[in-house]
Amino acid sequence: MLQSRKRAFLNLCQTLDKRYQALQEVRHHSNNQMLRWCLLALLLLNKQSASMKLATSRARVEAVLWDVDGTLSDSFALGFGATKTVLERNGIGAISDDDYHAGTKYTTPRRLAWHVTGNPDDPIGLELGKQFDDLYVDLVSPSTAPLYEGILPMLSTLKKEDPSLKLGALSNACGAYVKAVVECNSLSSLFPDVQLGADEVPAAKPSGAGLLHCAQLLSVDPSKCIYVGDSPSDAAAATNAGFLASVGVTWGSHKEEKVRAAFTYTAYSVEELTFILLALMEGQDLV
Repeated sequence: MLQSRKRAFLNLCQTLDKRYQALQEVRHHSNNQMLRWCLLALLLLNKQSASMKLATSRARVEAVLWDVDGTLSDSFALGFGATKTVLERNGIGAISDDDYHAGTKYTTPRRLAWHVTGNPDDPIGLELGKQFDDLYVDLVSPSTAPLYEGILPMLSTLKKEDPSLKLGALSNACGAYVKAVVECNSLSSLFPDVQLGADEVPAAKPSGAGLLHCAQLLSVDPSKCIYVGDSPSDAAAATNAGFLASVGVTWGSHKEEKVRAAFTYTAYSVEELTFILLALMEGQDLV
């Protein structure tokens, strides 16, 4: 009798899991934001009802770290414009929007070297990167590097839900740029300890060394951290650092299918991102 009940329970779990996978597939391919949000809520309820993973089975989230460009800040026009200016000053032809987006997975010197030669390790990137940073950082303002709509209220909601939650930012851009974006958008009080760029950590993303450095500065175990970004290299860095999870956003530089494939979770709107992070902070698992 016991074996029979066990088999019945396992069959129920498998059925619910198949339904979950179907809901997840519909959510990923829906163009309706409200439908996606409702499906996300159903996914969480489905996981809870199946009792597949209890809240106590997950580590408590103590820190959420963030990528900057394409995640927190809508700075495409600033970065693309500064890139074109630097290339033109050096007698190099313009690049396309798609080229710029594709190159954002690299640090600034490697991105510019890749734009010019196709080789991100070409030494030309060092000088071009310096010219870019000198121009780029001085142009940062609330109008050129604004937060995406809803980001600031979301960050406030997370801190209200858990005042002890630690927040920080790590970008593959230079540290001076990160600090300028944080300051001009009045985020300094929310990100008091970690506002870092690739030039301030042991190794840039996709290495996990930068995120490990951030976790160390925050005095948080990496297994209790989440990283939010828009590039597959962000997801790889979180995995390499041993983070609890990574959350990919689809409003940045990279195509939705690449984001879905790389990250633990995918958010199609700031509202969905808020929901996912709050669920993870409560110990839920949406996978």
